[in-house]
Amino acid sequence: MYADVFEFNGIKSSDLGYYIVAFDGFSNDGVGMAGNDISFATSKTANSYQWNFHGSKYENQLTTSFQIGKFNCGIRKDKNYELSQQDCAFLLRWLVRTDGYKFLRFFQGGYEGYENTFFRVQNKLQWIRFGGAIVGAQIDVTCDAPFGYSDVQTFEVSCDNGGSFTIYNDSDKTGVLYFDETNILMTSDARNLQINNNLDGIYSPTIRYTTQINNCKNGEHITIANHMIATNKNTVHTRENINNDFNFKYPRLINMSDLIETRKNIYTVTGGSCRLSFNYRTIRSVLP
Repeated sequence: MYADVFEFNGIKSSDLGYYIVAFDGFSNDGVGMAGNDISFATSKTANSYQWNFHGSKYENQLTTSFQIGKFNCGIRKDKNYELSQQDCAFLLRWLVRTDGYKFLRFFQGGYEGYENTFFRVQNKLQWIRFGGAIVGAQIDVTCDAPFGYSDVQTFEVSCDNGGSFTIYNDSDKTGVLYFDETNILMTSDARNLQINNNLDGIYSPTIRYTTQINNCKNGEHITIANHMIATNKNTVHTRENINNDFNFKYPRLINMSDLIETRKNIYTVTGGSCRLSFNYRTIRSVLP
C-alpha cells in the first residue's frame, strides 16, 4: 500500500501540512502491514504420519512504521522544513496517547485503497534529524488486533409486540463480534425482554445464548456499550439494579463462513415492544 496522507483520531494530516514521506537513510517502502502470523495447535498419535489439528490463534498484532514531514505542497520560498519546538510538542500530544487506542487510516492520493479501513492503534515517535535540526518523525504503529475495521455501521429497527429482523455480517473473517453500542428504547412494559440470534445456537451449540433484560418499562432508554449496561431514562431501574435484571449475554454479530446464509443474523425480539439501534464495525483483512 502506498499512501501520502493519514488520519489519526479524526484529524487528517494534510489539514495540518503533514504528509507521509521517505527520508534518506530510513526505509519507507510504502505502508506495509501483515496479519498472517498464525500458529496451529496440533498433536500426533503414536505410529501415525499425520498431525491432528485442534485450533489456531494469531500470534501478533498488526504493526507498521512510516515517516512524516511538514511542508507546503505549493511553492515554499524559504525551503525550511525544520520542525519547531511547538511542532514537536503538538505531534507528541496528537499522536502519542495515554488515553487508549485511537483510530488510524490512510489515504492514497485520490485512489481507492484503505480509506475505508480503520486501525485501532497506539503510536511511538522517533525524531528524524538533519544537520542538527528535526525535519520529520518516524511513527511506529501497533494495532490492537491482527486486522482492521470498517467504518461505523448503524442498523435501526422498530419491534412492535416483538418481531424479527436481519443484519448481514460483512466481516472478512469468521467468528463473533460484539456491537460497540446497542440502544433500546422501550415502547411498552416488558417483564422479560429477550433478543435472540438464530446463529447463536450454531456458533455456541452447548449453551443457550439469549440477551435478556427484566422489568423494563415503557419509555425506558437502555444502552449496552463496552460490556456495560446503563439506563438514563427510567421509572424502575437504577444504576445498581439494572445489573441485577441483565443476564450479561451481550448482543453479538456472527459470521460462520463465506456462505451468505451463515452471515445473515436473524434476530427475534420477544416479551415487549421497543426500538433498537446497533452501532458496530466489522473486520477488514489487510493486504501488504
